Amino acid sequence: MPHPQNTKIYLLPGLGADHRLFERLPPTPGVEWKPLPWLPVGEAKTAADYARKLADHHRLESPYMLGGVSLGGLVAQEWAKIARPEGVVLISTLGSEKEMPPFVRATGNIGMHRMLGKSMLVGVARIADRFTFKSPRGRELFVDMLRNSPPELLRFGTDATFTWKHGPLNAPVLRIHGNRDMVFPLGRISEAEVIDGGNHYMIYEKAEEIAAIIGRFVASRNP
Repeated sequence: MPHPQNTKIYLLPGLGADHRLFERLPPTPGVEWKPLPWLPVGEAKTAADYARKLADHHRLESPYMLGGVSLGGLVAQEWAKIARPEGVVLISTLGSEKEMPPFVRATGNIGMHRMLGKSMLVGVARIADRFTFKSPRGRELFVDMLRNSPPELLRFGTDATFTWKHGPLNAPVLRIHGNRDMVFPLGRISEAEVIDGGNHYMIYEKAEEIAAIIGRFVASRNP
């Protein structure tokens, strides 16, 4: 009897982050973690545009799932519409534009984010960061990733988030969300596995708990 293949989980980080966001995900039976880097934005204007760029660039190995954190989760959903993943894993992200907090939507509607340069965006993010729990290593990594994020990616990511519109997916979806997420509060999120004490950065600080949930999801798709 052939040995079942591990399911590859292709993961996209959040805005201002990179593949190091996933460095604490532990070895998980049946799963092979595949963090992906952000590609240059180029002419992409929306999450759907960027998903097409990723689809043209990457050759995905079956069996696989697509997933992401925050902005990465939005792009993963758009990618899933043109690929054939066995599932979609959404961590600390939106499943619909209706889940976006009103103040975030209002900011996007007036285009305030387009007036901010990288230094201002980094400054705002660092101030907000002080209101979330992070280990010393987590905070150091957060600041380093943010500092090294290309300005065009930050501009694209904020605009792509504010303008994103949900569409139907033809794949099973696993949602994982923290009850202390201050960016996308849990109260507006539907049908998610809840991580107690999890904030918007929980993929790093609570990696083992999240990996276990994903492992069970993968196993349920491959009985």
